[in-house]
Amino acid sequence: ACYHLGIALLQGLGRLDEAVFWWREKKRIAALIAELYIKQGEFIREDLLDPIFDHFWSAHVGHAALLGIHVKKNVLEGNRKRLSLVRLPKPHIANECLVEHWQQYFTIMDLAFPVDNMRYVAKNLFLEERLTGPETYFWQAYAEISRAWEHAGGGPLLALSRSELHRGRQALTAMGVPPGAWYVCLHVRSFGFKPVHDALHDVLNADIGTYDRAIAAIVERGGWVIRMGDPAMPKLPPTPGVIDYAHSPQKTDWMDVFLCATCAFYVGTSSGLAYVPDLFGIPSVLTNWFPT
Repeated sequence: ACYHLGIALLQGLGRLDEAVFWWREKKRIAALIAELYIKQGEFIREDLLDPIFDHFWSAHVGHAALLGIHVKKNVLEGNRKRLSLVRLPKPHIANECLVEHWQQYFTIMDLAFPVDNMRYVAKNLFLEERLTGPETYFWQAYAEISRAWEHAGGGPLLALSRSELHRGRQALTAMGVPPGAWYVCLHVRSFGFKPVHDALHDVLNADIGTYDRAIAAIVERGGWVIRMGDPAMPKLPPTPGVIDYAHSPQKTDWMDVFLCATCAFYVGTSSGLAYVPDLFGIPSVLTNWFPT
């Protein structure tokens, strides 16, 4: 109840301070319930009470990419916490390749107890601990952590293996990209990706036709444009120097990661995939951006 009240106060009424208050109350109550379960020896083990990122974080590529913020925070604080990530089984996991890449920072685990009880120990998205000061709205804390990481000279968190690079280059050749060519990933979110949320998320969508000048500017300079996304998006007309990867047979979860990790830069609207390139040190141009 506290959790949903906070969401209603913020997203319905714009009352951020009150929302944060109720998310803090939710966290306090959840901790008491978890303590009770520990005493009773039911479902929750005391050794799992370091931060647990539940199925919510592996069910969406954007959420899985945002785990990078939590890794940065833990590194900045001297790696004093053990981080655990729940891996969902197929087909519920959003991007298995990205989740596997987190093994160097997280203990990857299956559900250790019933999912209904996970809420008492799982990391909440909306409320986040800051490096200094009281916990607050997650986007504020994320910004502070990101700035601190830059000031500390922190670099990319992830890197592709040699086998991933070899496999990805073979897929690029199959798509028609010449060996050694540079390319830009373009992701313009469109209607139909999450039908259950389409009305709510329409503010995130854009018309890819309005990116024609950007596409032309890249192709004129000798680059290739790889259109990212999913098959629900409208198809692009055949254009020299442009690969409609969203509709290609090469589209896979690992290839999504490869392209985000190796492009010259990424152009993307407000969607979860836009958080992946930064994990590999790839610069991005963020457009039509929802004001998170």
